[in-house]
Amino acid sequence: KVGLELGADRIYPTVTGFGFGKPTGSGLPGELGGLMTPFKSWSYYTVTSVPMGQEIAATPLQLVTAFNAIANDGVWVKPQVIDGITDSDGKVLYEYDGHGPSRRVISRETARTLIGPMMSGVVLRGTGKSANFGVYPKAGKTGTAQKADPQGGFSSSRFVSSFLCTAPVDDPKISVLVLVDE
Repeated sequence: KVGLELGADRIYPTVTGFGFGKPTGSGLPGELGGLMTPFKSWSYYTVTSVPMGQEIAATPLQLVTAFNAIANDGVWVKPQVIDGITDSDGKVLYEYDGHGPSRRVISRETARTLIGPMMSGVVLRGTGKSANFGVYPKAGKTGTAQKADPQGGFSSSRFVSSFLCTAPVDDPKISVLVLVDE
């Protein structure tokens, strides 16, 4: 229903704004862009399936980066793999200043609603409640994706399950992705 209400012209820029369908630009060798149905091939089915995570194949780095955009008040930031480089004498050759390329994907209000009531609820009383331990309040999202079937289509018995979590909820400082492949 949400997909039909929004329409392809609003869904597609949001999905690509979160970085799906292209490499993150992390600089990691061999980084893939995942898979996403090209916009010119979108159909009625695509508009109803993409909001549920269908017709998209994402890398773990894309998942974390998109999730971090929500935790970062709706601002996507290019992932940075290293914080700095020093030579053998301790001289700093490169130091990340924390200001990589970024873009607003969703409003701060929408991001806060997702992290606050919705994703906090996943940890407090939903499918991620096993992560509700320790002193920091957490927000998270669970997921299950069918794996491709070698005969075509998707398997009914092979899955990848995931849990993305960030803490503390009011000022996220860390994100964790747990993946279980079959």
